[in-house]
This record gives sequence, structure tokens and C-alpha cells, in this order.
Amino acid sequence: MRLQASWLRDYVDWNGSVEELAHTLTRLGIEVESVEHVGVTAANIVIGLVLNVEPHPNADRLRVCRVFDGNSLRQIVCGAPNVQQGQRVAVALPGAELPGGLKIEHRSIRGVESEGMICSERELGIGDDHDGIMTFDGNIAPGIPLSELFPPDVVLEIGITPNRADALSHFGIARILAAATGHQAHLPHVRIADAFASPCKIELPYPDLCQRYAARVLQNVTITPSPLWMQRRLERAGIRPRNVVVDVTNYVMLECGQPLHAFDFQTIRGGRIIVRPASQGESITTLDGIERALDPTMLCIADVERPLAIAGVMGGIDSAITEATTHVLIESAYFAPSSIRRTAKSLGLQTDASYRFERGADIEMIPYALDRAAALIAELTGAHVSTAVDVYPHPRRPKELSVRIERAKRILGVGLRSSEVKSALIRSGFALTEERSEQITVRVPSYRTDISQEIDLIEEIAIAHGYEAIPASSEASVPYTAHRIPEHLQLPTRRAEIRRWLADVGFYEALSFTLQDPQTILDAERALELANPLGRERSVLRQWLIPSMVEILSRNARYGASSIRLFEIGKVFFASSDASNHPATEHEHLVLAVAGRRGDRHWLEAHRWVDFYDLKGAIEAMGKRFRLNLHWQPAQSPVATAEWLIAPVMEICCDGHAIGIAGQIAPRLARRWDIPEAAFLAELSLKLFYRTADTVPRYQAPSPYPVVERDLALIVDRLLPAQALVETVHRAGGDLLRSVEPFDVFEHPSLGEGKKSIALHLTFASSERTLTDAEVEQVIERVLDVVARQHGAQLRTL
Repeated sequence: MRLQASWLRDYVDWNGSVEELAHTLTRLGIEVESVEHVGVTAANIVIGLVLNVEPHPNADRLRVCRVFDGNSLRQIVCGAPNVQQGQRVAVALPGAELPGGLKIEHRSIRGVESEGMICSERELGIGDDHDGIMTFDGNIAPGIPLSELFPPDVVLEIGITPNRADALSHFGIARILAAATGHQAHLPHVRIADAFASPCKIELPYPDLCQRYAARVLQNVTITPSPLWMQRRLERAGIRPRNVVVDVTNYVMLECGQPLHAFDFQTIRGGRIIVRPASQGESITTLDGIERALDPTMLCIADVERPLAIAGVMGGIDSAITEATTHVLIESAYFAPSSIRRTAKSLGLQTDASYRFERGADIEMIPYALDRAAALIAELTGAHVSTAVDVYPHPRRPKELSVRIERAKRILGVGLRSSEVKSALIRSGFALTEERSEQITVRVPSYRTDISQEIDLIEEIAIAHGYEAIPASSEASVPYTAHRIPEHLQLPTRRAEIRRWLADVGFYEALSFTLQDPQTILDAERALELANPLGRERSVLRQWLIPSMVEILSRNARYGASSIRLFEIGKVFFASSDASNHPATEHEHLVLAVAGRRGDRHWLEAHRWVDFYDLKGAIEAMGKRFRLNLHWQPAQSPVATAEWLIAPVMEICCDGHAIGIAGQIAPRLARRWDIPEAAFLAELSLKLFYRTADTVPRYQAPSPYPVVERDLALIVDRLLPAQALVETVHRAGGDLLRSVEPFDVFEHPSLGEGKKSIALHLTFASSERTLTDAEVEQVIERVLDVVARQHGAQLRTL
């Protein structure tokens, strides 16, 4: 929001500097994002009347103008293409200094004397337009200093958190500032005399959607431009002036925070306002000229026949204020924030009004804002004002909350007396209802919709006390355990162990969006799509993590990373395939990626790109760390992943079930995303990792006796995974076989069709004695017998 210092001072006696104002607001939780000095401060810049324009005798693109500056006639050479006789323009007289340091003086331009300069917006420092000179309304008298039309001011751009709807106006900020400085904030007094009976009737058939609706009708309204002082304030707030009626509604909204809307009353059929949900198939052309389809989830303002406006969002063009309007209905209402938020999101239409309504406006400000707007319009146009119609079916019950002095002291870590707590809350606008030595009870003002529990009051006490005045203290205690997180929402403890282990072995953690492009999903029938996405590229809940990791790999590669090892743990989502009570299921997955060089450049080591076995080794090591026996096999149906991973894609299996996939990124995809083709990814479910028992690994002491080593080359089926053969040999070898390591795979027609040879290195040892050759040979014979029966393996001989 753009906060104007001079406007703020209309409601609170603040005499401090702009720097002090910015510091105070920041201390109170209102972030000041920027400070901008606006208006005209230079002297000798006045409004001039162009009496005559003639071509320059020595230059085709220049004009010689005779200008009356309120005191005398001046000859000024001007190069602007839009200068015309009869215009009111900004004239910088000799002696003036424009923003940027340009000094104006008498000078000769191409042989013609020039006694000043006719200026553009940019030259004056009050706008960006430099295509032509700045012109003014014909009612402005020549000679008026430009500083009166554009008075100097300071605009502070402030950031308001979503919970502080009370700060979305100049009076709201004044109220906060007054509470902190001990001043009083006040709104202008409003008086409406000689009101006639209102011809309008209001119906609220859905009081849960519109809790209060008030209106006044104004007759004999003349639609003219609003006064210059009001236009300047609106422009500096970022709102373009329209006409006196629309400008007043915007002005009052910026003043007190209550959005208003003006209807041409003569377009309201039957003189009745009905606030209701739209009917299916209804539509409305809004003020921006776009026809919008409505549905029953959208609240609208209607007459007896049709919708007139989208409640709390935007009005309709059929009931808009035009130059022909003479009767005006001013609306001041309170709409359910959730309804306005849903409608604005559905239509993709956020306005200044919806921005305030969806955060929760002050329901008790409605009559004042209505009266203020009606009085201003009557004052500026001479209109007559009706009595107010205020429909408020269920008046708001004031909320009362209590704060315990000891709890406030414990949480803030400072000593607080009951009188200090009472004073802080009263200054912040809370009304005292009960005071005891250990507890204070207050009534929450209607504009503080963010205050709902005791901790909110403690925060107000901290702000009033001043965060900078609260010392660091070990006495402060925030009872986080007071509200235990439900067990099904708690993060698994094993999750943190996996993250730490991956970081220890050289992987860096990545984080990505939960939302993905629909083109990345695996199962379209079980996709979960957002009703109101920000864009198509973030419109569905992800079903796997690899697409997100590809984006992250691309970003790191483009930033110059040459050796990349990344992981992410995140949830994936699927619509339920059965008719259960849960419409969606979610599972936690792990994605790993290695790409580029195997390590950083080093003069002692030869350069090597990563390969599939770097990734496979990390996954197997993680399986061993968390006591899972992982297997690898070619994926049965890699069609869904074909766009992302090149064949062969491997499945990661455990206990006979596939828990993940791994493979190399598709070259076409790598080129498109600027990723090294030496990039390998794996994704696996963490369900089994979370279920493994947290047992302590059993220590096996090394044998004090010599080990015996043997090599075996076994001819097996070409499709048999080496891991399956290794496990069979391990089981058959018994206690004496300490390790089995495959070290060579050989394929040749001489082995037979569809065959390959796997060479294994076997290590034997005993903790009790030195093994004999006979014992080792006996174990080898048993191993050969078992692998022959289970895998059809034959010993390869020369």
C-alpha cells in the first residue's frame, strides 16, 4: 500500500521526520519497503496560458509560443509537437531549477529569444511521460504556482501481512501509530442534514455470505471531475481518477479501509438490491468490458431481474456511473472473506476492494464510510442525500479475551506489571472489561479480526513494549508442546537419518514445487488438478519427483556446476483408485541425481564422467545402511518414463516388490535442458525404509587365521542379474564364505546362445582355525551344486 505522509497527518498529530515514521512503523510490524519524495518543490514554475503558436523561422520542429504567466506575456520556444493555442501548461520561468539540476534562463534558440520553458511530466519530476508537454484543466487560472497543484509529499510503500486488514488504510495506520506514540487518532466529523426517505429496499436472503449491507441514495448528482487535491491523492496511491462519484468511493476506501461501490440508481429495476449467489448460466459484463460467466459459488448484487455487480470484486457496466447519471446509490457492505477470496480466484480478478474484503473488513466501519462518502459527494456536487438503509440481521457480538500476566512474562522473558499490560492493551484499542492481579480481560475491537486467542494479545503487548526493549533472556519459554502434533502428521524419525546419511556421503539436498505441469504426470486418470492454478505449468500435484529434479539439474548446470550430486525427499500424490473415504493418497519418495564429472578437477587424477554405477553404488550403500536387501532388474514397462530416461531403465526391488527406478537421462531431454548427457537419476519409495527396525548392526570380528581366496567363472543365462547369483552363492557357502564379489562379465558365442560368464571372487575364513584346501573345496562343490540347480549355472573351464 502507498501511504502518504501528509494524508496520514490528517488523522494523527505526528510531527516526526519521515525517517522516524519509517522506523516506528517497522518497529510496529508494518514493513516500509521504500520511501519516495513526490510533488513539485522548485520555485518559479507556474501555470501559463498559451495565447499564440507560430512556426520557428529557422527550425522546422520548433514552435514560438506567446504565453501569459499570470503577470506578463512571455515568448517561449517549444519543441513539443502537441503545443496548441488555448492550452494551460507548466511554465518554468527564468531562475527556476528543474529536477536533475537544469537551470532555466533567458537564452536564444536558433536566433529567437526564449524566456522560459514549457515542461513535460518527466522534466517536472511528477511523471514518466516525455512525448509532449503537460496540459491542465481549462478552469485553472494562469499564474498559480505548480507546487499548489502538486504539493510536495512523501509516499511510503508499505507491506501489509495478510492478517492485518486493519492496516489497509491511512486511518488504520494512523490508529496504529497513535497507539505507539501516545496520541489520539480521529476520523473527520460527518454530518448529513435534511435527508429524504430512501427509495431503496435491500434484501439479504443469505446473511452468512453478506452479514451487513447499508446504502444511501443521492439525487440531483452532477458528474464532474473530482477536485485536484483529491485527484492528486488518488494518483499518488496508484489509482487513476475517473469522476467525482467514483473518486469519492476510492478516496473513502483509502481513508478508512471500507470498500464502497456506486450504482446508477436509475438502472436498478424495482429499486431493490438483492444480495444472492449467482444462478447457473448467469453472466455479467464487468467494468473492464469483459463478459464473465457466473456460477452459484459466486455472490452477486442483483436487482429483481439481473446481476448488477460481482459482490466485493467488481461492478457491472450496465449500472456504472456515467456522465448522464443523476441518481446514485452508494453501497457499503460486509461480505464473507472466504466467498470473496473464492470468487476472485475463480475469475482471476483481484481488485482493491477484493484485496480488502478477503482479508476481513471492519463490519462496524460500514455506516461511517457510507455517511462520509455521501457527505463528500453532496458537498462537491450539491446532491441531496437519502436516509440510510442498514440491514444487519445478526449484529456482531464483541469478542472478549483474557491474558494471564504470568504467561505473558514467561513467553516474553521480561518482568511485566498488571498496570503495564493494561496500559499497552488499552493504547492498542482494546477495551478493559475485567482486571485482576493475575489476569486481564479485554474486548477486542471490531477492526482487529486477527486477534482470536491469548497469544495474540501477548504479541500486542510485545509490540507496545517494543521488541528492541526486550532483552535476550533464557527465561522466555514458549510451550510448543502444549499442542501435540497428531501422530499421522509427524515426520518419520528415519527421514532425518536418511537426509543426514546422504549429506554425509556427498549429496546436496534440493527442494522443489509440489505442483507440476500436467505433461509430467504418470497416470492421467489419477491426477489431482488444482481448481484455480496460477498457471498451467503449476496446475497438478506431482506424481513423481524426477521431472522436478531435471529442472534443478538444469539450473545447476547452467550456473556452471561441473560435478552434481543431489537428492530430494518429498511427497507424491494420486487420486484414490477405490471408493474410500480418502479422495487422495500421498507417499514420500526419494530422488537421487548424479551428473557431470565424478569429482572436482585435480591434477593427480584423470578426468572421468559419472556413470550408472556411481548412482547404483550410492543406492546400494544406503540399502545396507538401513538394512534393506535391494535387488536390480530391468524395468518391465518403462513406457511412462521413456521421455525422461533412456533404456535400459532398471527397477529397484526389495522383498519381491519394485520400490523404484533408475536410469540415464534421455539425450534429447539433456540437450533441451542443457544438462550433461552423463546424468543419472533414481526415484524410490521410502515406505520400506521407514518400516525397517532400528537395530544395532552386529559386529563380526576379523579372523585371526589366514584367509583362502578362490575365483570361479560361472556360465549362466544372459538375463540373470549378477546380484541374484551372488546371493545364491552367499547362502550356499555357509559360515566359512565371508564375501562374494563379482569382478568380470564376459559374453561370446562360444559360451552358447543367450549365455554369459560371471566371474566371482570368493573369500573363505574361519574364526577358530586355519582352513584346509579340502574344506574349501567341499564348500565350492556345494556352491556349484546349488547354483546349477537354481540357475542352471555351469563352471567355465579352459
